[in-house]
Amino acid sequence: VRGRSRQGLAAAALLQDASAPQRHLSAAGGPAGPIRWRNHPGKCLDVRGGQVQDGAHLQMWDCAEGAPNQQFSWGMGDGKIRWATHPEYCVDVYNHRDANGNVVQLWRCTGSDSDQNFDVPPSGEGHIRWSNHPTKCLDVRDHSTRNGARLQIWECKHSNTDQDFLLAGGGRPPQPPPGPTPAPAQPSPTP
Repeated sequence: VRGRSRQGLAAAALLQDASAPQRHLSAAGGPAGPIRWRNHPGKCLDVRGGQVQDGAHLQMWDCAEGAPNQQFSWGMGDGKIRWATHPEYCVDVYNHRDANGNVVQLWRCTGSDSDQNFDVPPSGEGHIRWSNHPTKCLDVRDHSTRNGARLQIWECKHSNTDQDFLLAGGGRPPQPPPGPTPAPAQPSPTP
């Protein structure tokens, strides 16, 4: 039985460069925004029809700035990739199956479900590996660039461009700005 875990999501400031990809921070400090297909950066991971339910399909779709079906958060230390619009839902490997071609879907997040744990590249560019089976990666089915192309798991292969993604804001939470620099020590007055 899968449980429910809720985490609120608050948008933070956008990057100052308007031409840069949109970037938000989740309330827990992890990056949030679209997950783009690196080989076709005009295509983004998308929740089909915005369905808020267990088993909702994940697909590739033309990216649309700020589209709620294309906003995800990650990097909060729990291995989850959450749908930022409804953060109680996580990217999930269907039915615990590690077979090539098994679909990836949304399911209510639960801390104990290893089907929802992924390793995102620290740079924010590259393969997204299924933590439970690290030889399996998220993959765009059949190299399809059409809207509605499904997401699946497949044996990881460095040269497979169907497995390369761009995560807005990188794979790790941003580091806090450095604190104030201490003033240089003043010489002691001589008596």
